[in-house]
Amino acid sequence: MTRCARATLIASGVLIVLLAGRSPSFSSDTSNTSNGVDVQAKLMEEMKSDFILPQVLEEHPGPIFYLKNSKALGLTSRQMRKIRRIAHRIIPITLRQTSRIDDLKKKYLEIMSQEFPPMGKARRLLNKIGSLEARSTADHLKAHLDCYRVLTPEQKKTFNSLRKKT
Repeated sequence: MTRCARATLIASGVLIVLLAGRSPSFSSDTSNTSNGVDVQAKLMEEMKSDFILPQVLEEHPGPIFYLKNSKALGLTSRQMRKIRRIAHRIIPITLRQTSRIDDLKKKYLEIMSQEFPPMGKARRLLNKIGSLEARSTADHLKAHLDCYRVLTPEQKKTFNSLRKKT
């Protein structure tokens, strides 16, 4: 996916987060779509390419999940503000990280397209890519867990049953 397409996709996710709870269609509808495409699913699919063990993010969904299910969870306006703050904090970090990872992947592929690629340089790039992907996953997971900490014990029970359904 091109950098422009990735930015558009992530911006769509940002829009969902920013508008969640302000309109009934964003606060409770679990089928947020844009031209028939599930924006959350596309966003997750794109981000998976830059995370190590992205399955963990399915076990611990992020702000979009909470805001889409705000009514079922019984989120207060204060809780929704906290979750939006978490999203506002992680989204720019994720954009920077995925951009950097993509740049390094492109550089790695350019190096490896040579007849005799410099393997030392290639190995260093792979290590850097892996390190950045691991950091990106950890940063993102922290934001997801921060959202979970906003919930009351009763809401956590509801959350766990909702999560199992998806």
